Amino acid sequence: MTAKPVHSLHVLLSGLIDYAGMFPPANLGLRPALRNHLIDLSGDDAWMLAGFILSVDQTEDTARLLKNAPENLPIRVTVLGKGGPDWTSFFSGLDAELDAIATLRRSLGERFEVAAMETRLPGAELDYQIRADALVDRAAGRIAEAGLRPYFEVPADPLWQPRAARALDAIGKTSGRTAVRFKLRTGGVKPEAFPTVDAVAWILTHAREAGAALKCTAGLHHPIRGFRQEVRTKMHGFINVFTAAVLSNSRGLPAADLARILSEEDPDRFSFDDGGLSWNDFTASTSEIETARRDFAVSFGSCSFDEPREDLRRMGWV
Repeated sequence: MTAKPVHSLHVLLSGLIDYAGMFPPANLGLRPALRNHLIDLSGDDAWMLAGFILSVDQTEDTARLLKNAPENLPIRVTVLGKGGPDWTSFFSGLDAELDAIATLRRSLGERFEVAAMETRLPGAELDYQIRADALVDRAAGRIAEAGLRPYFEVPADPLWQPRAARALDAIGKTSGRTAVRFKLRTGGVKPEAFPTVDAVAWILTHAREAGAALKCTAGLHHPIRGFRQEVRTKMHGFINVFTAAVLSNSRGLPAADLARILSEEDPDRFSFDDGGLSWNDFTASTSEIETARRDFAVSFGSCSFDEPREDLRRMGWV
């Protein structure tokens, strides 16, 4: 039986992890990934899970496999689209993907929830703010009309930061109508896939200022930042990232302070009790954690649920 964490940590971790077992580096097939998720949803740690990340190419097979799944498990599916390099191909592909998701929903009926869609925006369409605004507004509208929550990622290339800024600004303008969110890639399988702490701090700051909520994906396998031989670089810690997000949202900390939190490698600098969390002299109440998790930093995708869970257990935090 897993120990129950203190209240503030429980709030920080609740529904935090989107399981993405079919994606690198795990690269599981659909059947074993679904099996893992169903087992974890039946376990003591299911409270930390959010959705199941599914490629749009696998909606038909998913409908077939889930027909025999237990009906009492709260399976929430997020579908990952392919995006497109330009306006025309992006929206053509999006329409086809939304049709595939509609078919999946009809096959599953009311048993399971297909809740969200994530996709990558065409980078070149983000080079001007007016174009970015139109792109996000139109794409978010189509996804929301299909009954899905939109998540948008910006391609990782040399123009990522200015394009991400325009996307965040556009999301902030649109989110009141469609609850659209930004997707931040926090790692991968190669050292160059990991953004710097300054880049993550900048995103947290710009997202807060733009009024845009976000999720993270990739690279957050461990609670606390540290060097990992398997990727030959330092990996961001999900406790670091979400503590920084909470303090950004509740205290309006500048990017320099957020970078210090993101850089922290000593777990003892983070403290949780029933009243809230703290890092050094910065604090947030449990209600502020709950608000930040609901309205600002909503989840992160991970190809492993075992790694973050086992690390938390070894630390004695859960």
